[in-house]
Amino acid sequence: MFFPFAIENLRLKRFPFVTWAFLLIHGILFWETLSLTPLERQWLVWRYGFTPARITQLSSGKPLEIVLEMPSQESTPRLDSGGRGKLTFPYDPRGILFSCVSYMFLHAGWFHLLGNLWFLWLFGRAVEDRLGHSGFLLFYFAGGILAALAQWLAFPESGTPVVGASGAIAAILGAFMVLMPRAEVKTLVFLLVYFTDIELPAFVLLTFWFLAQIFSGLGDFPWGTIFHRSVAPVAWWVHIGGFVAGLWIMLGIEKIKDS
Repeated sequence: MFFPFAIENLRLKRFPFVTWAFLLIHGILFWETLSLTPLERQWLVWRYGFTPARITQLSSGKPLEIVLEMPSQESTPRLDSGGRGKLTFPYDPRGILFSCVSYMFLHAGWFHLLGNLWFLWLFGRAVEDRLGHSGFLLFYFAGGILAALAQWLAFPESGTPVVGASGAIAAILGAFMVLMPRAEVKTLVFLLVYFTDIELPAFVLLTFWFLAQIFSGLGDFPWGTIFHRSVAPVAWWVHIGGFVAGLWIMLGIEKIKDS
């Protein structure tokens, strides 16, 4: 297991206002959800999370009915005491498209939130420094939206909602690899009960990270039994799509600058 914790000789020309703004916004919004009941959190995830099948719904123009199997201690007309039931999404193009953005601001738990915020702070500052504040803001949302579409392309009929800023942050990782491939990243390496810290070029660390996402993501397909199948419900293709999107966008920006 690898955990990057510092970037050697990172010099910024401007204060990363947008990165810090996102850190605060994500933290505040998650804190607000802590006061909700489990059922209210479920509703929030279904209402504002990204559900791939809802993109497919755009072509049908019909209500979408999803069978739920979620643990719940409360019962409603849609969910019985065991958390099973049906949820119907009306045909709502604006709501569907908005969920491609709103899902980035929801997190499933403390570890999910803190992991995303750490990578955002560690790598986002350098990308914002290169793109500028407004450019970084647009890049962040573009990366997150394209990451959601990658999950839809992988599983267009999936009724499982996706939440978290992971897609946008994966795009930042892809951009960082273009901008600073040789940057030395201080990384903790955990091997069972032993751990140490080493310095890895960003290109090596992020390539390893990306390959790990692909290896895990292939395990989500019915035919991917030879690959790693995660027990936790992780949207691997959001990570993969975000990283590729960030790589592609930044390569395009750098090419335009050089022309």
